[in-house]
Amino acid sequence: MHQTAAARQRGVAQLRATHLRWVFRRREVPDARYRLAGRRCAAMLRRTRDSASEIDMRPLPFALAVICLLAACGGPAVRYAAPPVPSGSRIGISVSRLEVREVSLPAYAQTEEIWQEFADGSLRSESDTLWADDPSRGVTLELSQHLSALTGARVAAEPWPFEDLPQARLDVRVSEMVAGADGRFRLAGQYYVASYGGGRDRSGDFRVSAPIVPDSGSPGIAAARAAAVRDLARLIASRGI
Repeated sequence: MHQTAAARQRGVAQLRATHLRWVFRRREVPDARYRLAGRRCAAMLRRTRDSASEIDMRPLPFALAVICLLAACGGPAVRYAAPPVPSGSRIGISVSRLEVREVSLPAYAQTEEIWQEFADGSLRSESDTLWADDPSRGVTLELSQHLSALTGARVAAEPWPFEDLPQARLDVRVSEMVAGADGRFRLAGQYYVASYGGGRDRSGDFRVSAPIVPDSGSPGIAAARAAAVRDLARLIASRGI
């Protein structure tokens, strides 16, 4: 009995050390696979610590280390970029210099994973299917590029890179960004336009979506996201800036 308890303690200690190594590895390389491996190691650590069985734990540390290793080594992650899409016809606005703040995304959409909605309403992602860029940064740059092409104004994401100060600032706060179970990529939230030159401030809600080509997988989701961001830029510009 004493030997079994000692073996259990050694097993827990080694598993804890394995978990900490994954934590530090995640900080060095912020990849979704390491997040998943760390979560699995943490879960096994909790189960091992809380278990009251008297099983001999001597082979456990090696087996668990192998499981944690396989969790992160299942193959390289594949990344998908939102492809360029035409901005469309020109839309006039009242300013010639516009700053775009970094787009705020919901917690799940801030991660690198490509999230999908399922028929039961749950949101799920695959740890090895990722966006090519940080989602917030990517959406901000896409939005800025479309607004520049649409309006002819000088548009840039924060921090403002030019000597002449902007005349207005656009702040977009997204509450939903997901590949829907209905086959459409959805963007929803609010936007705010603050004028620096005494003009009128504006705000509004938005809900745009773009179709995902059936059976197109992650490339189709990326293409639909690009179209949805373009449509959002057109909506904001058409309402006036």
